[in-house]
Amino acid sequence: MAVVYTEERLADAVAESTTLREVAVRLGARPAPGTHQLGLDTGHFTRRPAKAARPAVARRTPRRLSGSSRSEQPG
Repeated sequence: MAVVYTEERLADAVAESTTLREVAVRLGARPAPGTHQLGLDTGHFTRRPAKAARPAVARRTPRRLSGSSRSEQPG
């Protein structure tokens, strides 16, 4: 059964929460991935999505692991 709530109730839950999980709990819903179509401000949330929180890591090549680089070699 779907959880039904008004846009006002959703806006209040978002304003009082710091994570999407907390919003879902306040609305009586089971926390799960979903769509976010109302454009409510979530800038005050304290956590970012897992993929956005991690910066890209450069691949480690054998040259990087050995500590040598082209700039260190005489040329």
